[in-house]
Amino acid sequence: MRKKHYKSIVLAAALTISMLIVSGCYAGNANSSPGSQTLQPAERDRLNQYTTLLSAEYTQDAKTLSTFSDNDREFAERQVDPLRKGYIDYGMPIKKAQITYKVESVKRTANTTFVRSLFTTTIDYLDSPSASPNDIQQSLSDDLHEIQIPRFATKNDNIDILDDNLLPESDDSSSENPTDNNLDKDSPLSTDINKAGSALSQELNRMAGADWNFPVVQASKYAKNWTTGQHYGDTKDKFNPKYPYYKNNCANFISQILYDNEGGQVKRNVSLWDYKNDNAWGYYGFGKATYTWGGAANNYRYMRYYSGLYNPQRPALTAYDLPQGSLLYGDWDSDASINHVAYINRAVRTGFNPNGAMIFMPHITQKSTCRYDVPLSEYFIIAKKEHKKITWYGLSTGYHCTYQCK
Repeated sequence: MRKKHYKSIVLAAALTISMLIVSGCYAGNANSSPGSQTLQPAERDRLNQYTTLLSAEYTQDAKTLSTFSDNDREFAERQVDPLRKGYIDYGMPIKKAQITYKVESVKRTANTTFVRSLFTTTIDYLDSPSASPNDIQQSLSDDLHEIQIPRFATKNDNIDILDDNLLPESDDSSSENPTDNNLDKDSPLSTDINKAGSALSQELNRMAGADWNFPVVQASKYAKNWTTGQHYGDTKDKFNPKYPYYKNNCANFISQILYDNEGGQVKRNVSLWDYKNDNAWGYYGFGKATYTWGGAANNYRYMRYYSGLYNPQRPALTAYDLPQGSLLYGDWDSDASINHVAYINRAVRTGFNPNGAMIFMPHITQKSTCRYDVPLSEYFIIAKKEHKKITWYGLSTGYHCTYQCK
């Protein structure tokens, strides 16, 4: 009798624990509640309407815009107009735009719902007004937003988005690959595209840099393959399984572009004992790599001083002089600590500056957050919305450059 009673107690305890595990209470978040990560139908409807409105603002779709209130249109215009100008003001007509979203978290107060969502913006555009209408280019860009909407319906025709905050891009200076982040100061440069294409920059490009055998076209194909289609995104399944995966992966992805047999095929320089050193770069396997592989600041120092790809002695030029195959590094707070790196997957002629020199528009591709073929003019606007004071550093096979946003 006692044995049966004992077994029933054990069975009840096991059942209780299993129910707690299934319900998420056993190891759950005390601040979460059932359904807290999902939107209510009215909230989702507001967010659907809002992304439709933002998409229409990019293309100035009069028919769609006319279905929204003046208040909603004014709010959306404040969000989109600066970004739209990143294309239009630089001679790249927008033909189609679509914004989709993925809800990452939902928090509710008495009157407000805070929705953290990953927005994916797809822009179909032409490289120039004179480009063939059939020569459509497409950029893809992920950005994390915190949207505030009222919890309860209001008696008006507005969507009633209370606020839309663009959250900062990831910081790769504090990833799994630590660094002291001591960065030497360089002369600041202008972000004015009209100052690009100078006689000096053209002469420097003719002089070549370090290693012009670097297969930039093949490297750019690798960058495209792993930031488009089934590989678009920043989750682990969107990355090449041959390589490590970290919390932040911008430098990790740059290293893959340069290293992989289907990419740049740059020879590694690594030993088991040098993994912390700036003059070592490579992937060991089994998820282990050098600090220069996955840390943005370490990666910058290796690529600049030791890789042989980029010549650190070239005079500084503007970012718009960076050709295909270049690397663009960002110091988000101008505190001599590099936080991010992107790859220049192509540079397209956009016209001439006031002095008659030919100028180009570089396009960036990156991970964390995922972006593909985003014009530099657009990327600078996004970055400045997320970070108020940025210093950029650029490495090209022809020269080294840096400038500070003002």
